[in-house]
Amino acid sequence: MSALWIVVASVSVYLVAYRYYSLYIAQKVMKLDPTRATPS
Repeated sequence: MSALWIVVASVSVYLVAYRYYSLYIAQKVMKLDPTRATPS
């Protein structure tokens, strides 16, 4: 039972980190701009 809590906690931390790190990558590294026209 305790292993289940470790797995749930690990997955939760991973999902939160993924969300915020992907926002950081999009805003600071890639500098994505939703108003920019696509090249196609």
